[in-house]
Amino acid sequence: MEFTDAGHFNGLGMMAVRQACSRHPRKEVILINTEKIETLRANGSYNRHAAAVASPLFTDSAHFDPYDLVQVKYEMLRAVMLNEMTVTEASRQFGFSRAAYYKVEKGFDAAGVNGLFLQKTGPKAAVKATEEILRFADGLREADPGITNDRIIEEIQAQKGITLHKRSLQREWSKKKHSRAGNDPL
Repeated sequence: MEFTDAGHFNGLGMMAVRQACSRHPRKEVILINTEKIETLRANGSYNRHAAAVASPLFTDSAHFDPYDLVQVKYEMLRAVMLNEMTVTEASRQFGFSRAAYYKVEKGFDAAGVNGLFLQKTGPKAAVKATEEILRFADGLREADPGITNDRIIEEIQAQKGITLHKRSLQREWSKKKHSRAGNDPL
């Protein structure tokens, strides 16, 4: 039976895919548990570059899963810590750059196994449209229901010394409105 690169579902929650790696040009058919893949994606531990993992631990064993990024990172660190291979060798065999190895090591040293999970990047909260600024803007709205957003932005600049874009304020109000709507009893 031929399988495409996109995969073929066999109806048992498994998917067979052709996998190729630039370091190992042979193609092989691998069965993947699709439920596990979805779980790995949901918890931030799916390895999008599983084909680059060339370590015999992962290629010769059903126990080790190259799609499990946390497992791949841990085994890479373990191999170096136990002096089984150098950082360069481990990086190559586990599909990482040397720079990425050191980043993984730093995450593990700081947070243990939790440091091996992918972390969301970027700001975690609004920088300028803080709760204090939103309360101030809400107060302006309550005092004058006909006030425009442009006028509110001008007042924030004049009284609080913060330059805020009109869309930032609208976005925060929208988040606040949606969170309140989700908490309303039925």
